Amino acid sequence: MNDGNLNMGHEDSSAESAKKRTRNVTKLEYPLPNGKIDPNHKKILITHFMLTRNEKGMVTYKDFSPTSLGFSNTTISSDLKFFESIGLLKSPKNGHYEMTDVGYDFADKLMYNREDEATRILKNLLVDSWFYKKAESHLAINESASLNDLIHEFAHAAKAEIPKHQRNLKILVDYLVFANLLEGTEDDVFTLSNGFDMPEKMDTPEISIEESHDNTLLTSEIEPICEETPSKTIDEKIVDTNLKVNNPPSSDNINVDISINLEITPEMTPEDIKDKLDAIISSLRIRNDSNINTPLD
Repeated sequence: MNDGNLNMGHEDSSAESAKKRTRNVTKLEYPLPNGKIDPNHKKILITHFMLTRNEKGMVTYKDFSPTSLGFSNTTISSDLKFFESIGLLKSPKNGHYEMTDVGYDFADKLMYNREDEATRILKNLLVDSWFYKKAESHLAINESASLNDLIHEFAHAAKAEIPKHQRNLKILVDYLVFANLLEGTEDDVFTLSNGFDMPEKMDTPEISIEESHDNTLLTSEIEPICEETPSKTIDEKIVDTNLKVNNPPSSDNINVDISINLEITPEMTPEDIKDKLDAIISSLRIRNDSNINTPLD
């Protein structure tokens, strides 16, 4: 009787152990990266770039040296899957990878230390990634997010386990920072960056007339305006402007910048316009040492 009880207890213990050994592992929704962007991932991509350039064609994790890269074949394999998921690689058949055109261009920039260009390429890829979209959605509601917030968001989407996959999930945040899609503080608080580089605003150049102090040249520039004015329709609005002359140092035959603006109304005749122009020309006949900064009607 005692032996039977002992056997029953032994069977229960064995069954429980077997149950633990056969525990189901949740399959990830998305592949997660291992290692670090620099140097591990850069080394993988640069090595793949060199193999591709030497017409290696498709590669597997066995084509990479764990010793030179600093981590195991298993880790290399998971990184190759991750690179495929973000568009740097493609896999024509299971376990075999080749670079996409974008991936080749990206690795080329990394190899020759053109990191700014590499960052722009990666930014264009990651803006469509599942983890950037999760971060963007979270930060659309919250002004900022802690590292912990983002890791939990990513873990939920990828069906990952914390803390088992915590390090892998943090690498996703590192990628978004590297691509200038997120900005982080020293306290690991993150916000959305400006995203894509916007073209710089062009400054509107000032229109100026460079004239000599000689009135003859000024008159020759103004006379065509007087001839053309009668044949044009004047808009029903007043153009109210001023004349400003920067006082030059005393000298003969020097050039100064002059901006001429004239108030014209629809009631004015060509003769009225010419009178105003004559007044401007007359006001320019000044002594070299005088100061002019007076608006004229």
